[in-house]
Amino acid sequence: SFFLDSSPNYLSSPFCFERMKMLIPNAKLIICVRNPVYRAFSQYNHYKQIMPLSEKWDWEHDKDFLTNIRIAIEDAKISLKRNSDYLAPETHFSGFLLRGIYIKQINYLLKYFDRSQIFITITDRWPENYQEEVKKVLVFLGLKPEFLPARISNKREYTVEPFQQEAKEILTEFYQPYNEELFEFLGDRIVEWI
Repeated sequence: SFFLDSSPNYLSSPFCFERMKMLIPNAKLIICVRNPVYRAFSQYNHYKQIMPLSEKWDWEHDKDFLTNIRIAIEDAKISLKRNSDYLAPETHFSGFLLRGIYIKQINYLLKYFDRSQIFITITDRWPENYQEEVKKVLVFLGLKPEFLPARISNKREYTVEPFQQEAKEILTEFYQPYNEELFEFLGDRIVEWI
């Protein structure tokens, strides 16, 4: 029998990894990653749409995205300096920037789970190769590959200012070394991000 659970928050909350390991030591974990540059902008859009709930979270709600990422980069430099291998659990990889540093979160997860228990899928590939990507997930889970129809849910419209080229360039530069580490770990350059 199967028990499935999903959350966009597990990977970014390393404090839960030890408990996950205790409860389901043989779990198979699927990590969905997307281009961190666009993920950051999507999070900003999400924050804007759920005001005032997000008002006191890790952003300056009265400032634009470009200003927010400049502030976040300075904060991230401090957090990332604490330990070059991984961030402390209390960091929770939250916020515009840290959540997109996938390799550090994966490295922390590997302290509790074997690499063979983890499958990483690149969501940027799903629109073009949906059935192929689903097949890879099913094979990883030990299930018979079969046709599963696509169903889009929880997709938000963008209601914020346009994504400025300067913001894209700043984020691309910030994520570049972490993306390179991830590419090396995966043995896949993820051309969709380059």
